[in-house]
Amino acid sequence: MSGLLVFLRREGGEQVGVEVDADASVDTLSGEAQKLWGPRARELRFQGAILKSGSALADTGVCSQSVVDVCMGITIRFECDYDLWLDMKGVRIEIPAGLLPDISLGARHSGYHTILAVHAAPEGCGLTPGMVLSTEFVLLYPPRRLSRFYRRVSPDESVSLEEVVQASGGRPQRPESGFTAVEISAASPPGVYTVGADPDGTVLSAFRKTNIAADVYRQIEDLRPDAEKVEFTVHTTSSCTRIPHDAIVSRVVEEYADDGEDGPVIMFEEIGDLDLFDE
Repeated sequence: MSGLLVFLRREGGEQVGVEVDADASVDTLSGEAQKLWGPRARELRFQGAILKSGSALADTGVCSQSVVDVCMGITIRFECDYDLWLDMKGVRIEIPAGLLPDISLGARHSGYHTILAVHAAPEGCGLTPGMVLSTEFVLLYPPRRLSRFYRRVSPDESVSLEEVVQASGGRPQRPESGFTAVEISAASPPGVYTVGADPDGTVLSAFRKTNIAADVYRQIEDLRPDAEKVEFTVHTTSSCTRIPHDAIVSRVVEEYADDGEDGPVIMFEEIGDLDLFDE
């Protein structure tokens, strides 16, 4: 049986060809990677997907001349809290009052909070399906402005932006009539940032390797050290658990290894960013 020539590509671009049997497993290829780069070469990815230990290469799509990426360490995933994301990426959009009934919204969870997301919106209003909205919006009463906060929306509830405005907090409970538009901050939802982390390193050191970390620290411009600017929460299907910035990556991944095939998602947010209006 002829073998397969597979190219292993290490983070940073180094690429080496290795030959394995046609019936080889992912573990065989992983062993070749560890011979080249040591025990930290623990994870293999092909076309972006993790190659599962125990699988036959033939079942993964890997064939002769394929290029397989070698992650030096443990893959760890980070996701930005919606409030911090909106602070960084949000754009202020002014929506005429007459369009509010035609904008359909629902709720998304953001750590310990809930935030509004767009289900449907008229073309040209500035909003598109999937966008997330800030908890604060401004009612425009020429020539004055009035800031308000929305009341909580259940995740299984669909409401219009008009209903949200009419039920918003502040005094008086219902807004005065006569406003001509609503100004609100909106952004596309945050993605998941995946990095290969040192198993013996800290969660904070892994976060610093993401391509969003620099934006986060630019947004939080104060004299606090990095470890005191951002806090981390592991999200599972049943709970949210705060973890310290100096938690060891391998221990976190091991503790939450059962939360999906790709492991846990660690939410990051600004320390002390409490949403007092999310009831």
